[in-house]
Amino acid sequence: ADQDFTDVFRSGASLDDEVVLDVGSLDTGSGHLELGLALVSPDERLLAHAVDTTGDEVYRLRFRDLGTGEDLPDDVPRCYYGGAWSADSGEFFYTVHDDAYRPHQVWRLRLGSDVADDVLVLSEPDEAFELHLRASRSGELVVILSESRTTSETWVVETSDPAGAPRSVGGRRPGVVYRAEHVRGPGGGHLLLVTDDGAEEFRLVRAPVPATAAGQDHTSWVEVRGEDPSERLERVDAFAGHVVLSLRTHAEHRLRLLPHDDLAGPGVVVASGFAGGAVHLDRCTDYDATSITVHDRAHVEPSRWLDVDLASGQRRQLGRQQAPGHDPGSY
Repeated sequence: ADQDFTDVFRSGASLDDEVVLDVGSLDTGSGHLELGLALVSPDERLLAHAVDTTGDEVYRLRFRDLGTGEDLPDDVPRCYYGGAWSADSGEFFYTVHDDAYRPHQVWRLRLGSDVADDVLVLSEPDEAFELHLRASRSGELVVILSESRTTSETWVVETSDPAGAPRSVGGRRPGVVYRAEHVRGPGGGHLLLVTDDGAEEFRLVRAPVPATAAGQDHTSWVEVRGEDPSERLERVDAFAGHVVLSLRTHAEHRLRLLPHDDLAGPGVVVASGFAGGAVHLDRCTDYDATSITVHDRAHVEPSRWLDVDLASGQRRQLGRQQAPGHDPGSY
């Protein structure tokens, strides 16, 4: 998701008619400049940004005051991709990689404190696993995923209680993969998981948000959409009124839009408008959104971006990649 921001900053374009970070100004003359993350704080006063100036994917994390345009004294010399803010915008979670460039630790800093006082949140000792970090779209949870080729485990931390211990969503079982998405609701809401537990093509289950530091295991899961042998379920994205499933079927990548009260139903399927094309959910950070941005692309067609209504599936083209002189009919 951060890569979408990177493209905007690198192109010299603006967000809401205001450039909040000129990446070129961070050039040290080394011959390499790459933005690893750019995340605005919940109160919209700060921008966390991480830059690599050597090409070794070791990023320096800084925090910019969007009111003054100046960076705060806080300076983390080594971090990796992924980050998340606390609800009060006072703390930030980041990942660190080891000498083999494996992201293996999640740390938390309090703005204004010495980096030496940063707190280790979670460490993954198994070299077959990598840690990935993000904030839920709801803004209420920090989601930490440890994943190998065949096995995964997910933990959550409440953004309102950043010092709280990470709580496992379903434990770790060899050969079982699952990823979590948060849905707001009473009592902290619930989680939707895409998992291959008992389903070769994956299925959708519902789980509570773990209530204690001990976490929970898979016995708390309840299936809400069973495996469909004709579809490969890849991902779930939750919004206030609907859920978006990303899937592969009939040699195409499609989206299925479902209301929360009918997750087992047919919903509305969004397919590419191009022969042999694919649609993917683009960067959509607003949990309360009633429409989403969809990237529609094909091998011989210039990409286009669509605004798709979550309830009806009605689409409206927002823009299209420019390809002067290109004739898709020639291919």
